[in-house]
Amino acid sequence: MKNKHDSFIKRYIYRLSFSLFSIPLGMIINVIIPRGLGPSDYGSFTFVTGIAQKLFSFFDQNLSLALLKKYSAEQKNYGLIKFYALLILTISVLIFGLHLLTSGTSYYNEVWINQEIKIINFALIFGFMLWLEHTFVVILDALSLTKLAEISKFISKVVSFLFLCGFFFMGDLSIYQVFTYHFFFFFFFILCSSYYIQKNHPRYFSNVFGSSLAVNKNARYFFNYTHPLFFKSIFQIGLGVFEIWILQYYGGSLEQGYFGFAFKLSALSFLVVASMTDLITREFSVFIEKNDRKSLIKYYSIIIPLLFSLMSFISIFLFTFSKEITLLIAGDDYILASSSVAIMLLYPIHQTFGRLNDAIFFASGKTALYRNISICISLFGLLLTMLLVTPFFSIGYSLGAYGLSIKMILATLLGTNINLFVISKYLKLSYLENFFLQIRILFCFGIISQSVKYLLFKLIVGNTLIVCLLTFLIYTAIVGVVLFVFPAFIFLNKKDQQNAYKNLKTLNLRSIIK
Repeated sequence: MKNKHDSFIKRYIYRLSFSLFSIPLGMIINVIIPRGLGPSDYGSFTFVTGIAQKLFSFFDQNLSLALLKKYSAEQKNYGLIKFYALLILTISVLIFGLHLLTSGTSYYNEVWINQEIKIINFALIFGFMLWLEHTFVVILDALSLTKLAEISKFISKVVSFLFLCGFFFMGDLSIYQVFTYHFFFFFFFILCSSYYIQKNHPRYFSNVFGSSLAVNKNARYFFNYTHPLFFKSIFQIGLGVFEIWILQYYGGSLEQGYFGFAFKLSALSFLVVASMTDLITREFSVFIEKNDRKSLIKYYSIIIPLLFSLMSFISIFLFTFSKEITLLIAGDDYILASSSVAIMLLYPIHQTFGRLNDAIFFASGKTALYRNISICISLFGLLLTMLLVTPFFSIGYSLGAYGLSIKMILATLLGTNINLFVISKYLKLSYLENFFLQIRILFCFGIISQSVKYLLFKLIVGNTLIVCLLTFLIYTAIVGVVLFVFPAFIFLNKKDQQNAYKNLKTLNLRSIIK
């Protein structure tokens, strides 16, 4: 057990390390593409790729999670991979067939809102290749080749980044060149991944092609795994498509570009803790499987405040300089996006919280309750979208990207706290303590960050970069002192504090609860 745990820790470190290395590269790419395309073309790109991704996600229905779970335990089950490959091919043929059948109808233009057919074709290929890339990541993870998966991804990003730079410096960047850059990345990643799989598992692909499909057995497994949350997935994906579409319909490509840019920056900041949440999710599952309720409660009570504090620390600092970040990365063309960027930079705070709460629901088997809460929150989100993005019978605010950003925050905030309330009852913890923890941390960190920025701008005039760097250093120092001197601020006593800091430094997360 110890060896398996250590192996998982090492795999996690690889994923976290490469994620952190990818952040600067992702920031540069987020400078090149939005600047090169401009808000309107970037909005068109965001719209068509967003619809395509949702469309393939609709058909995926957590099939990739089912593949990861079963193939991790049965690595010699080559028939499972063959069946899944056939499944991807069948679904993709259906999607492209549906696209061809509807391309000449009036509904086609209503769905895609008069986008060029060539761009739509590229977007569907993009959605297919994204799904294929994710499948290779799942296979590599299941084969315990996470390090090689991350190496493949990183090399592919670097090579395709150079490809993108060539387009950018040769002249004006076009939407077709951005698609070509993504296709080059997908192709190179799949090529590298295939090489590493074959190198570590000789005759792997010949074994897959020569295996039995076992259609009935595999079809039954995937159906049993995915059908409990089928309607929840359809509902949420459908609403996701509707939100993208409604923003395009009322706000056009410009507002779509503003929101897409804000969402990308939000996703980049979430990368800092995304890999950590994957590891913690696994630990929750282990405690629940062993019926070790005491350890689960202790672990949850320490990890949740620590991770919430970490993500709040990062997000609030970025929020404080949201306008400066927008201008630095995207330029003056995106100045009207700064309000959406500010809101979306706060989104990862409760996204982190929500992701860990979701793990408790799944590990404890409370999927039906989770589904019902998710559907209710989605309906609430739909109402907010109509009120904030559209005129909605003359009572809507028509706020475009800014309205959709507010909706994202409010729906996530409400959903996370409802789930937290349910989990607090399940674990017999105080919901109010965790509720006031959120208010205390957000208020305190926000006051510190805004005050330091305000004072430094008064003292140092005309040098935004120096103010930003000094604000970060002083903000970090003050927050560090507050948490060290008053560990009870995030529900840690001195012993818990020393144990948590010591074991987080060595990534020995399970020892935190001892």
